[in-house]
Amino acid sequence: MALAGIDARADDGSGAVSAEAAPEAMPDPIPAAASGQEAGEAEPVPSPPAVTVVLDNSWQLRSEQEPVLRLVTRGDTAKATTAKVAGALLSAFAGGTTTGTFSKEQLKGKWVDSLPDPTGPLMVPMLQQRIEELVLSRSGPVSPPPLRIEARPGVWTLIYQELGRSDTPYELRYQAVIVARDATVASAPPPSLVPRLECRPEPQTMTLAKWQDDGYARVHEVAADYARQCTELAAGQLEAWLATQEAPEAPEMPPADAMTPAVALSPPVLPELEAAAGGPEGMGMEQ
Repeated sequence: MALAGIDARADDGSGAVSAEAAPEAMPDPIPAAASGQEAGEAEPVPSPPAVTVVLDNSWQLRSEQEPVLRLVTRGDTAKATTAKVAGALLSAFAGGTTTGTFSKEQLKGKWVDSLPDPTGPLMVPMLQQRIEELVLSRSGPVSPPPLRIEARPGVWTLIYQELGRSDTPYELRYQAVIVARDATVASAPPPSLVPRLECRPEPQTMTLAKWQDDGYARVHEVAADYARQCTELAAGQLEAWLATQEAPEAPEMPPADAMTPAVALSPPVLPELEAAAGGPEGMGMEQ
């Protein structure tokens, strides 16, 4: 009978299924967001480190140094010597005294406009990329402050070695100063975070003809190498400083046998409890 009742409700003879017997609609599937994870959720992209590398050429402006290679030849010394001798003779005839000597480093020489100082075009972008990688690779809990790295051009000179040799080698000299500062400090200028780095690569030497061959091709190659050397020196110094900014480790506890044993102390008796118990005798305490 029960089976017949069910069939009667499900089929009214027309072949249609009644609403009462229709299967309940299945609930909508739970959206992916309800499970706490979006479908195809992308990995979080770390924010770029706050690192700014700038070219500070104030030294060149103060010294009237051009931001291109200075070429000093034996001929520059000969001209300066001739002019100095002539000046000394005139001074002697006038009853004056002669001036002191000079060094080849003091000679202006001539500027090679096609060979800019490598600090700006080469080292600044190298420093930017290298230090950003360094900051991003840190796993310590303490984030460094926004960094301002200043690269200052110094010496960029091609100069002869020996005056008495017609085939004398020429040195390609380079020097740059790199300073790392906390960009959040408002003082002008902010103090340096690490000791200022004076990068002075070992000069490479060859004859002037070889330096000038193929449009100073070797100068361009060596300049790139000098910039890489200074970049790695600065990165190493900054990495050592960043390591000192890590959170200090918790001090190790001494072994159990080295600790002072605990002393069992009786709990203090409050005056109110003592009075309510009728004095020390009522509390079972000895006089």
